[in-house]
Formats: sequence, C-alpha cells, structure tokens
Amino acid sequence: MLADDMARISDDELKALRELRDKDAIRDVIARYCHGIDRRNPDLIRTCYWPDAMDDHGSIVVTDIEAYIAACMDVIDSCVVIHHHVGNMLIRVDGNFARSEAYLLAHHRIEGPSEPYWRVAPTILPPDMIGKWGDFFVGSRMVDLMEKRGSEWRVKHRSVVYDWYRVVEGQDWSRYPYEGHEGFHYAGHGMKDKAGELFAGHLGV
Repeated sequence: MLADDMARISDDELKALRELRDKDAIRDVIARYCHGIDRRNPDLIRTCYWPDAMDDHGSIVVTDIEAYIAACMDVIDSCVVIHHHVGNMLIRVDGNFARSEAYLLAHHRIEGPSEPYWRVAPTILPPDMIGKWGDFFVGSRMVDLMEKRGSEWRVKHRSVVYDWYRVVEGQDWSRYPYEGHEGFHYAGHGMKDKAGELFAGHLGV
C-alpha cells in the first residue's frame, strides 16, 4: 500500500516533502543552539556549527567556532540565569543552502548592581551586592546561512541583529509563590535542570 501511495506522489509533491524535512532540521539546529546556551552545554552548541563557520554577534566576531564556544562559556559563567525564546522564523531552502531569520527574545540575569554595560567576566562581589540582580533583556534576530553536508544541516554563517536591548535593576522574579518550595524546579545548567536530565543522551552528544 505504501509503495502505491509513493508512486502517486508527483515530483513537485516529493520536492515539497523534502523541503519540509529540511526546514524542520533547520528549526532543530536553532532549538539545539538555544538549549545548549541556556543549559551551558558546549558540546551541543558545537553540533550547530560547521567547523569552518563564522559567527558575528557584534561584540564577538569569530571564524574559529571553538573560540566562539569559549567566549559563550565566559558569558554564561557571568550569568545566574539565561533564557532564550525563539519567535517567528523565515526559512528558504535552495539546494544544499538555506537562508534563515529567527526572532529571539533573551533574558540574562547577573548577580550584582545593574550597569549600562554587561560585565562579561565573573567578578567577586562585595557583601552588600550579593543577592542583588542586574537584568539584561534583548530583542534580536539570528540571520543565518545554513549549509547541508551529507544529510546534516548546520550554521555556515550567522549574524545577530539587535532590534532593542535594555539593562535594568533586577527584580526578585525567582521567588516561588509557595512557602517551603522556593527552589523547586528552578532553572539550572546542564544536568541540574529538568530539561538537561530529560534530554541527556538524546541530543547526539
């Protein structure tokens, strides 16, 4: 029955199915990247880029993906919480290349006073700054040239475009509303997070 159904699929329909498969794979690359950043998983971030890829984040511009991953870890280490939320996505596939634009809302929480500029390197805080927060919000877009090699899609070139950003004095958004459960299921890095536990061994790294 399946063979008969396949025989009735036109070339245009088969092309459309392949394009849907490719677009889904590209969406997965973007989702893996955000998961890798938020859960502090450098091995997962590495699976999203080709070794000869370029990344232009504005403040970080590299053609060495290992250098980019190292820079990411410095940024992540300076944060208490990172949260990336992917919005609208526009993808156009052209053979083994694809153009992708993904809207992104991101929140980075840093312990210490809010400042006009983000302290990337972790610093030792004076006692009166412990437990005070700075929140960095950004609305941006990941503008990617993706490339398929073999059957796998990865980023070949990424530019991050910033539509807006804001650094503000942080509020206590981490306070759980039920007494005695303040730390219940709070976000964490890697295996300290519920999603890290769930996907362990199921993301190809």
